Amino acid sequence: MKTKKKKSNLSLDPIAFIMVMTFIIIMISLFLSLVNFDAEKTSIVSNSLETSVITVNNILTKDGIKFIFSSVITNLSQLEPFFMIMLSIISISMLDKSGFIGLIIKPFKKLNNRKITFITILLSLLSLCLGDYSYVIMLPLIVPIYKGLNKNPLLGLITVFLAITIGQGAGFIYNYTDYSLGLITEEAAIIDVDATYHFNLISTSIIRVVSSITICFLLTYFIEKYLIKQIPKYKKEEVADQDEQIENEQETFKQKFLNINYLLAIIVMLLIVGYLIIPGLPLSGLLLGDGKYYVTKLFASDAAFAQGFIYVILIISLVVSYVYGKTNDIFKNVSDFFSYLGSGISKYGYLLVLLFFFSQLVSIVSWTNIDEVIVSKLISLLSLVEFSGILLIIVLFVLTVIMTLIMPSTITKWSLMAPLIVPLFMRANITPDFTQFIYRVADGVGHILTPLFIYYMILIGMMDVNNNSESGISVFGTLKIMLRVIMLMIAIWLIIITMWYIIGLPIGFGIYPVL
Repeated sequence: MKTKKKKSNLSLDPIAFIMVMTFIIIMISLFLSLVNFDAEKTSIVSNSLETSVITVNNILTKDGIKFIFSSVITNLSQLEPFFMIMLSIISISMLDKSGFIGLIIKPFKKLNNRKITFITILLSLLSLCLGDYSYVIMLPLIVPIYKGLNKNPLLGLITVFLAITIGQGAGFIYNYTDYSLGLITEEAAIIDVDATYHFNLISTSIIRVVSSITICFLLTYFIEKYLIKQIPKYKKEEVADQDEQIENEQETFKQKFLNINYLLAIIVMLLIVGYLIIPGLPLSGLLLGDGKYYVTKLFASDAAFAQGFIYVILIISLVVSYVYGKTNDIFKNVSDFFSYLGSGISKYGYLLVLLFFFSQLVSIVSWTNIDEVIVSKLISLLSLVEFSGILLIIVLFVLTVIMTLIMPSTITKWSLMAPLIVPLFMRANITPDFTQFIYRVADGVGHILTPLFIYYMILIGMMDVNNNSESGISVFGTLKIMLRVIMLMIAIWLIIITMWYIIGLPIGFGIYPVL
């Protein structure tokens, strides 16, 4: 049974913290509505700029109170990451239960801590091509991997979260979010400044790759030097009897036979999925949508692959788990296999409750318009500045981080910012591609610092579930653990961006920071 963790007097249980945040947002909506706090929002409508006034809605009104009580279930059902993370946990827990993950990590047990951290960061950055699925896959996956390596799973969770979030502006491969932001950038540039501008998906490929390599080495160094000391001491868990049986009693012949089985299962499943996402062959590409680039065909709103990606992962995981576990006598029969399906997710009840209350908080923020009004105010402030060059870049970086604290949505925020910011930077001789890159980096940094970011709360919930130390997990306590590394990485990002601008290096093939 999970023992109660000790917390400092200044720490709140994450669920209690969300409740307090909800109350604060309600009070802020009341105050701002009473003082008629509003802002002007500039949007692109029918290829032209339109300005409208938005105000803060008071949640403590008849309509607001009705919304709170009538949308409780709807709020949770619309929280897409909630369902994705649950399916991911089921998939990975079955792979772990069957012993498959234990087999995969055997070669890594002889590696030292620094190499394990580096590989974790590298895999996290590679997973960025999946967009938000990178969190959904990597966070649950790193727990059994670190446990299997006798490492603290809390360290693994924080390492993955830092790598994915700090690396949002980088990554070796583009994702659909980059494409969606690019379309907004292109529209903003065409309407007000340059009618001939066209967004290119690989326009920042050079700076992205260099930044990714830099992050891999420096983040590894910072985590090993500073962050590990902040992690509560980990009490190693006893190895389960079934795991001991797999580790100690497998015969050489049976292991070879097993290898053939699970390899065939993996190959067959990957061939099937691969055929469904390859265009141009007979009856192939059934899971693809429409789009100019292949990444858009995979992750566009009309792509079955994007909508059902985590389901694809679930099917592959179940097949591989069954084949591996059946060969090792972990699962005696099909019924025995399915009886384990719920066991992996059973310990994550706290995470479910946490996300339930979180869904109510974000829905209230959205209904009141607090986030949109504040962000619009900051955008107007930025559009009025008379800075240029490095100072303008730094101001955009800082204000984007601040905006992200109240509005984590990357696409929504950029749709508000781009109509004013992209032309502003173009007139300051800074290319739209470089402007979007700066925004993307700052947006990622802001996600680490805000409790309104869904994957930050998922991190907190998973840390609480996998914490077996005497120290409890709290929102600000976790931020405190990461803060030194975060500040160092912010400094690194600012150095990369400013030096790239000063030297004038190409950010992509034939594309530079300045016009």
